[in-house]
Amino acid sequence: MLTPRTKDITIEHMNKAYQYIDEVIKERGYAPSVMDITKYLGYASKSSTHRILRMMENEGMIILPKRNEGKIVIAKKDVKITKNGLEPNDKKV
Repeated sequence: MLTPRTKDITIEHMNKAYQYIDEVIKERGYAPSVMDITKYLGYASKSSTHRILRMMENEGMIILPKRNEGKIVIAKKDVKITKNGLEPNDKKV
């Protein structure tokens, strides 16, 4: 569950990361690395990206692999996270 402290800051980043992961999987057939996601989000280090990814997993958006055992998997298709939780993504691709 998102805490009030992180909710507003990370919702946008979670959605941005989710869309990027989904696009890369569709394009390449496999998920981007944590470093790729870090660069895409504009972070200086991977620690913030790991926090975002763990939050996304807790919200049921993605499934993270165990250490060095595969790639990120999209758990729910066409969703976005809002202050009220997961909602269908209205954006048509």
